[in-house]
Amino acid sequence: MDTYTLEDLERLLSDSADGRRFLAKIELGEVPAHEPMLGPCIVWKAATDRDGYSQFRAGPPRPEGGRALISGHLWLHQQILGPVREGYELDHLCHNREVCARGRSCPHRRCVIHTQAVPQILNWARGGSPPALNANKDECDSGHPFTRENTYVDKDGWRHCRICHRVACAEYNARRRAALARLRDQQLAEAGQLTFDFI
Repeated sequence: MDTYTLEDLERLLSDSADGRRFLAKIELGEVPAHEPMLGPCIVWKAATDRDGYSQFRAGPPRPEGGRALISGHLWLHQQILGPVREGYELDHLCHNREVCARGRSCPHRRCVIHTQAVPQILNWARGGSPPALNANKDECDSGHPFTRENTYVDKDGWRHCRICHRVACAEYNARRRAALARLRDQQLAEAGQLTFDFI
């Protein structure tokens, strides 16, 4: 989303009842130290969800009562730029996983203005969640490189190291052969026919 000032938002939103309600729930925040070119955040000061993102009731009253609940940053994006394309979601540009607190305590989750519509996978890759951290790795936990030749992706979209897979299969097969040999020896002993192999 282009950078808008609080004055820009007042000019763009003050014509509708939802817009005036929205304006009453935002305030000027700080400039993100790690992204000063974005300008100051415009921060949500009302209700948030359990993850710390803004929550806004907008639209006409519903038959069952109340209004539809929507993220404040999503509602603002829809008012200014239109709907977010299918398969895309809004990423907070003012958030930086190296600098910001994770989870609910990150103040940038309450920012309604510094967003960009991106494919979900890119948003995840930019985030600090365990799947995002794993997606950004260039080697497996054993230190083998995630190259095209050494990596395969399973049917659920998870990537795996071929070297580690071969080692795990070899270890499994060795354990299985040993277990089968023990079982065979036990069955022979029970039948009184235990034989010893001498080399």
